[in-house]
Amino acid sequence: MLQLRDRPAVERRLRDDVVARLEQRVERQQLGGVAGWGSPYGEKGSVSMIVRLRYADGQIEDHPLKNGEEMADYIRRVDVPGSKFAFQLRGQQLRYLAVNPQRPDTIKEIELVKGPDATAPLVMAMTVEAP
Repeated sequence: MLQLRDRPAVERRLRDDVVARLEQRVERQQLGGVAGWGSPYGEKGSVSMIVRLRYADGQIEDHPLKNGEEMADYIRRVDVPGSKFAFQLRGQQLRYLAVNPQRPDTIKEIELVKGPDATAPLVMAMTVEAP
């Protein structure tokens, strides 16, 4: 779980970002997760999390994941257009989506950055697909 905004008691214990180092070309990155306080709660269209691709040449490519578009609350099934329902566990949902890099070059790192909204993104799994 990445850091919550506007919840000081929890905020001190959680991170703003997570970095995965990989040094390889990536055709597609798959994420599985949801958000606490996500859609239908919170501000629709607000940025919940940014998937930041750092290329070996120093260039950065951001993919914002938005509440109500890619991200949805975990508490029950809530369908949003930018991610797909994966399965339900104890009545709570898990969703998945793909991030497609815009360049075919080597990616040095993938950084998951908490967006400025009040949601709490939860990523349960992340995989990359090589070309």
